[in-house]
Amino acid sequence: MDNFWYTLSTWLMAKKNDGWLWFNALSRQEWLILLALVTLLGFSCMRGYGSRHNY
Repeated sequence: MDNFWYTLSTWLMAKKNDGWLWFNALSRQEWLILLALVTLLGFSCMRGYGSRHNY
């Protein structure tokens, strides 16, 4: 069981490092597109998926 947790933690650390490398490789235009997508996602989460009178 210890080998499972070690393997999982090693895999997660590798994915985290791959994610940082991907973020560091983005150009200015890619950052703007990512910012727009995250902003739209944030506004949709704040808005909710239904109307207020259904709560």
